[in-house]
Amino acid sequence: MEIKRKLNKLDIYKRFNFMKPFIGKFYKASNIKLLMIGESHYLPEADKAERYRETWYSAPGIADNLSEKAKKWVTPRYIIGEDFMENPTNKPFSIYKNTAECLRDVHQLSNVPEAINHLSYYNYFLRPAEVTGKSIRAHSKDKILAYEHFLNLLEILQPKKVVFVSTLAFNSFKKQHNSHRSKEGFVIPKSMKNTLITRTCHPGSAWWNKKSKKYAFAGSGPITGKERFIKIIQY
Repeated sequence: MEIKRKLNKLDIYKRFNFMKPFIGKFYKASNIKLLMIGESHYLPEADKAERYRETWYSAPGIADNLSEKAKKWVTPRYIIGEDFMENPTNKPFSIYKNTAECLRDVHQLSNVPEAINHLSYYNYFLRPAEVTGKSIRAHSKDKILAYEHFLNLLEILQPKKVVFVSTLAFNSFKKQHNSHRSKEGFVIPKSMKNTLITRTCHPGSAWWNKKSKKYAFAGSGPITGKERFIKIIQY
């Protein structure tokens, strides 16, 4: 209840309550307590996400104007907690299935549903991408608000590890962190100073099973995105 109360105070969730992170039922007491971060949500093409590029954070009534289908598409608790659980083999859900399988195997958990409930998940950019299925064209406000929101979630969720599964999101985080880390209110919370914050490839991409020097971790040679993720959760 404490986490829920704090989330409800964040501006983006006052506007779009349904966008709150997926938080697994074992997360709070878990020794795993992994926060996974994707890139951005999509809206169905009929909802024309492009028209909200400049107004998503300020114009009144946007949440009420979204179709019921669109609301589901931007609700992590529905996407993971319901749709994925019912259809775990659907290709779009490989991001959750592949990471949950790694958690299951490394931590000797019973199954994928149990594993997914040890993590929390949200998308870094708070505005849906302009084109369904494409990367967001993030403007400066998107980047600053995403970084501020990330810091708030660190404080609220208190993860043991943070793994970005989007290079675009991770690079934006790093740039904002380097630009603002000396400014009051723009720093990693003290309680999170020793938390590992890193990234791997999207678990649904070809790089999940393809070796690359860029995925080297803790002195390893070229490894796959999957191997990097396993090393991160074992770290």
